Amino acid sequence: MSVIAIIQARVGSTRLPNKVLLDLKGKTVLERVIERVAASRLVDKIVVATTVSPDDLALVKLCAENLVSVFCGSEVDVLDRYYQAAGLFGAGQIVRITADCPLMDPAVIDKVIEEHLRAKADYTANIIKETYPDGEDVEVFTYAVLKKAWQNARLASEREHVTPYIRKHGELFKIVSVEQAENQRVKR
Repeated sequence: MSVIAIIQARVGSTRLPNKVLLDLKGKTVLERVIERVAASRLVDKIVVATTVSPDDLALVKLCAENLVSVFCGSEVDVLDRYYQAAGLFGAGQIVRITADCPLMDPAVIDKVIEEHLRAKADYTANIIKETYPDGEDVEVFTYAVLKKAWQNARLASEREHVTPYIRKHGELFKIVSVEQAENQRVKR
């Protein structure tokens, strides 16, 4: 079963527009995220999932220049965007990464994937009990669970984000929390 990291990216951030295209020591923030995810030992493929908005064509171009697969989907239904991308690229396990975390640690990605596979979980994350620093958030889930969420999520809040349906309906899924002994999350 293929482990595919899907990096969700768009330029339409309201707080900091175009943040994924900002320069970070000679490369864009998105390129830095792609580099970090590519350093994972357990990710088989990387896909950037962006939107069909003409504004996001810059991301499509960037992915083409970097030979990274890209999928363009709904601007508002991010769950559908993930589901369609995962299906198109034959994902068995999906690693959810956001494009605004350029310091993502590949070892953290691998740890969450390892725990997910070892436990034969439906959904595994290091955000259930937040003990990792902000910017190190990793979620891993099966394609079957993503499909179930896609079929059953009805609320806008369950569609505009990828995993709320799964986390809200924990009784339906085998969920594993990856935590550190020492909490390194800074309280805001």
